[in-house]
Amino acid sequence: MISATVKINDDGHLLVSGVLSFANVAVLRAQGNELIANLSPAGAAGTAADSATTTTMPQTQMQTQTKTSQTIVVDFKEVTKCDSAALALLTAWKRMAKQNNRQIQFANLPAQLMDLAKLSNLDKILMLASS
Repeated sequence: MISATVKINDDGHLLVSGVLSFANVAVLRAQGNELIANLSPAGAAGTAADSATTTTMPQTQMQTQTKTSQTIVVDFKEVTKCDSAALALLTAWKRMAKQNNRQIQFANLPAQLMDLAKLSNLDKILMLASS
């Protein structure tokens, strides 16, 4: 099986690493959903009144996020390769964040993933911005 992980890093952000593919995205989705559901607001960055939205942000902006708001940051800086299954992962985590009244921001998305999102117009649906 192709190796990939999702875990909470020292900043309280979700860190995704490895190769994202059809072979492992279902497992990552379940792990990420559990982390999102259980992540305390102290480990994320907004207010409970914020609606669940999705954006991307560059590394420097991600580092300035506080640990006191409702935005969950998912960092893809350690992803080495991905296929279109990663788009399903983004949509699932966005839905899970919304169900938990949280915002979600995807940081350091691989260019390949952004290209796939743009090709399928999911960049607009997921409100992904080029970083």
